[in-house]
Amino acid sequence: MRLIGVAAAAVVLMAAFLSLSAVCCADTVQKAELSAVSGVVTAVDWVGDKIVVRTFHAGQADEISFIVPNDAVIVKGTSKIPFGDINIADKVTVQYYGDFGGLKAVHITVK
Repeated sequence: MRLIGVAAAAVVLMAAFLSLSAVCCADTVQKAELSAVSGVVTAVDWVGDKIVVRTFHAGQADEISFIVPNDAVIVKGTSKIPFGDINIADKVTVQYYGDFGGLKAVHITVK
């Protein structure tokens, strides 16, 4: 009976270790795979926490939608600003990553 308890405790500890390492490694992969794009804001959805940025790359215009999570850092000059201060026609640079839910902004610089 005592051996079963020790084995169960070992399994619980291993599961905890694996879940913590998965969280740690996921964050590392996420930061390693950041992309950046610059352009002009063409739409802002303050309720849905989304922005659309029109970019120009190699002479071609494209519009990219980004989800802006609560933990995204948004700066204008040297000051942090809230998401609600982003407006249509603002020039921005967005650092982001993609996952199953879409493109998620990590850092937005408003110029």
